[in-house]
Amino acid sequence: MCRLSVFATLFLMSCGLAVASSNLNVPTPEDRNVLQVCLAEAGMSFAGSVACIGKVFSACQANPENQTSLGMRICASRETELWDEKLNAAYQSAMDAQPEPVQEQLRATQRLWIEFRDHDCDVPMVIYEGGTLGPVAATQCLLQATALRALQMEDYARVP
Repeated sequence: MCRLSVFATLFLMSCGLAVASSNLNVPTPEDRNVLQVCLAEAGMSFAGSVACIGKVFSACQANPENQTSLGMRICASRETELWDEKLNAAYQSAMDAQPEPVQEQLRATQRLWIEFRDHDCDVPMVIYEGGTLGPVAATQCLLQATALRALQMEDYARVP
């Protein structure tokens, strides 16, 4: 699941920005707070939690400096990192709570999901072949897919 960070970073680096040295795609404390507050208000409601997807991105986009293609990709990457953290924690909780046969299935499914997500989120790059919208749409795809998978994995982690 760490592949997501590398994937998102590669998108940002594709336009010549050295993201690794500037940490632009690292979530801020404000980003964390926006997501935590939204999820707390949603409680155990899956639909309410789904409504939280994009909240960090929207708050980030409110800054005029982030209203460029690069800014959109950075904002999406910051939120994706938060959901990836939730996904990793939920995956570990689900693995810890389940017997070996379920762990094997979960592990195999997660590997297939990562492969699917990566291929699925490459589609915008092909559609917009070389245009600036491709990386924006691809990072949005990563954000949405990761967030939905994190919420699904949290459901799996709650199953006794």
